[in-house]
Amino acid sequence: MRILRALFGKGKIYTKEICENEFLPQQFAYRILKKMETGGLVRITRGIDGGVELIADLKSISIFDLLNILDKKQEISICMQPDFQCKWTEQNGTCIVHQNLYAVQQQMNSLLEGKSVYQLLFETESGTITKGGTTNVVQNHG
Repeated sequence: MRILRALFGKGKIYTKEICENEFLPQQFAYRILKKMETGGLVRITRGIDGGVELIADLKSISIFDLLNILDKKQEISICMQPDFQCKWTEQNGTCIVHQNLYAVQQQMNSLLEGKSVYQLLFETESGTITKGGTTNVVQNHG
């Protein structure tokens, strides 16, 4: 998230600048940026005029999408994975824990799918938009 925040509204910038501004270790940032490049979020240019630039619209990328791009598992329990074989269920039948976790998992997925990366980075629930340390209150009319 902090890498995307550092890139937003800028052209091509150096990874070193991202790391300094966001207090990230460079090796960590390189690994994340490679995944983001593969997922179509950023473009990495090597060489003397190299750098990283944001190429995706953060308003159209959900948090759920970003987590998938970064290979982060959203399952709250291993039994939420489609190919999981539960020995307890095989022996005892229906598992109430699984049913309850499934309901929670669906709610969590819905929340992650319903919020864009842009919203997470720059908007508060009250409609405040922050960019570069500046806070602006947005009036909702309607």
